[in-house]
Amino acid sequence: MRIRSLLLALGGVFLSASATAQAAISTLFAGNNNGNVGGCVYFDVAVANPDGVIVRGLQVNLQQVANTLGSVEVYTCPGGRGTNQNNAAAWTLATSGAVTAAGQNLPSTVAIGAFHLPAGTTGIALRAIGVSHRYTNGNASNTNWNNGQLTITGGEATNQVFSGTINTPRMANVTLQYDSLFLTNLTGNGSLFNSQIFFDANVLHPLGITVTGLDLHVATASGSNGTATVWTCVGSRVGKQTISAFWSQVASGPITSAGVGSLSRAAIGSFTLPPGTTGIAVRLSGLSHRYGTTSSSDQNADLQIVGGEVTSGQFSGTFSTSRFVNCRVQYFPGGSSTSTFGTGCTALAGSFYEWYGNALNFDLENRAFTMVRDGDGFRVQEGGAFVTPSAAAQVLSMSDDSERPTPTLAVPFPYGGVGYDQLYICSNGFISTGSNNGVGYSPFPFGLLSAPDASWRVWRDLDPSIPAGGRVKFEQSNGIAYITFDGVWHFGGSTSAAANTFQFQFNGNNGNVVLAFGTLSDRNIEILVGFSGGGPSLDAGSRDLSTVLGPGFPAGIQDLPLTLNATLPAMGQSIRFTTGNIDPKTLFGAVMLGLQTFPAGVSLAPQMPGCFQYTNGSVTLPLFLGGATTQTTLYPAPALAGLQFGAQAAVYAPAVLTNAVGAAVSNGVRFTVGNY
Repeated sequence: MRIRSLLLALGGVFLSASATAQAAISTLFAGNNNGNVGGCVYFDVAVANPDGVIVRGLQVNLQQVANTLGSVEVYTCPGGRGTNQNNAAAWTLATSGAVTAAGQNLPSTVAIGAFHLPAGTTGIALRAIGVSHRYTNGNASNTNWNNGQLTITGGEATNQVFSGTINTPRMANVTLQYDSLFLTNLTGNGSLFNSQIFFDANVLHPLGITVTGLDLHVATASGSNGTATVWTCVGSRVGKQTISAFWSQVASGPITSAGVGSLSRAAIGSFTLPPGTTGIAVRLSGLSHRYGTTSSSDQNADLQIVGGEVTSGQFSGTFSTSRFVNCRVQYFPGGSSTSTFGTGCTALAGSFYEWYGNALNFDLENRAFTMVRDGDGFRVQEGGAFVTPSAAAQVLSMSDDSERPTPTLAVPFPYGGVGYDQLYICSNGFISTGSNNGVGYSPFPFGLLSAPDASWRVWRDLDPSIPAGGRVKFEQSNGIAYITFDGVWHFGGSTSAAANTFQFQFNGNNGNVVLAFGTLSDRNIEILVGFSGGGPSLDAGSRDLSTVLGPGFPAGIQDLPLTLNATLPAMGQSIRFTTGNIDPKTLFGAVMLGLQTFPAGVSLAPQMPGCFQYTNGSVTLPLFLGGATTQTTLYPAPALAGLQFGAQAAVYAPAVLTNAVGAAVSNGVRFTVGNY
């Protein structure tokens, strides 16, 4: 989708976040009996995966009406519950969490912490606190539940915790959401600092897997901090270890060493692996990989790890071969996944500026422009007039490179939902909503765009303390505050030729702002005229204000990038795409789908600075806007489990978007199609 492709795709229409699911197993939610508050239900869970599973989610059936508050404790008993329902010593508290009842026979979600269930059978006891379990009387058809990975068998109930009459058979109404685990051996006897290890992941599950956690064997001392970064390539890694173009970064995050012999969790987020072979590269920065020194492989029913090599370079350097990664992979097979990546470019810029390298080409003398309040932003247009300070104007005492608050405003100035009864004046020609922007005398774009408080600027090295020079003056009338740099000399000025006259007008009645210019000294020093909404702001580049003020242009209180989010792509269901931050003046737009994704983004500069292409966009879904700022589009998920594809939104709004194309694009979204 380069610029031409983007416009063709958009033109063709009218003439074209981060969430993942876990695997789950549920019994029935059709309770016909219930226990007392504080009672327990008991059942067994058999785990087929040899490395066990991580249970991340729990839902139960509660007797109470909706919105009743309580909590649930989860206890485990190795080997199964057996006859231990009245033997408290056999049970260990694994986790607990708050619950809000959803209503009878509806799943009520318990906010548990994750816990591990090993391979084989484990007894589970769920104790209800402040609420009571609703369950089903057991029979031959409802006490065994199997999804090929876990088996739930049950069960019993007691009205007290680990005591009292054992009511049997009783089938707990429960859902367990879980990730599977894959553990290679930890017999590492080699290590290398700041190293990158390569191996192949052969995904055996026909629907692929989503990796939700990665633990590594680290040789560096316990407590040491570093970063883990994961790349993937299509097909085997073999022959690609030194060619970075084959690799895409899919995850990165901090990692703290747990020491040799233990696994260290890398906080990398999640990524998907399709069926078949994918090359993997994992780099540790600031830490040392510990690995085996013989080529090897490990596998379970879903995944096989084979390989590999290690080097101190990043896709470069001399490789040591026959090296085997020591790790534990946390994953779920077969599910759909959706993840957002990248950043949309600005649909409404939060800042604007013109940067004059010197005053010799300054072309706004004796002109004015008005920032007209427009919803949550401004419409910047030519207009307004300089108002000569009256004899009653207050002269503000200011030294060189200084800042001071204005007198209290008679009508607070409304900005960003706040009414400001004072503004802050910098002697170097700018006004801010707060006192955190400093008093720098050298104007430069980053200083404007990174300022923490909103500011309006005619930024120049000025000195209102020069005895013979002009002063900063303040007065207010009819709810408008006038701040005038009345003949203030530039720093080092010695004659009236150094005088600079300009004025800020803040209208407390409607939130409008006027910048009006008299004459400025022609000394060869920089000037920056502009506005920033406060906080980090994207750089849309210097613009010729004298040219664009005629038609006008928008500016925001903050940057509002075009956004795209989507639901899971489960087969048999429609994907719901939601495009946000659309300007009401947008003419048309589209969500573009493609089998290729570009994780790092392909720059669309210079026509669209700050914008990136994240997918090849071979299929286009039109957005019928009608002035809406948010648009939802439905698309049926492809009936091809394991398929991976990407999406990105684009809009065309030449009246409000000021780049050369008049368009904006969103972040990217990456999908893996699954059966749930």
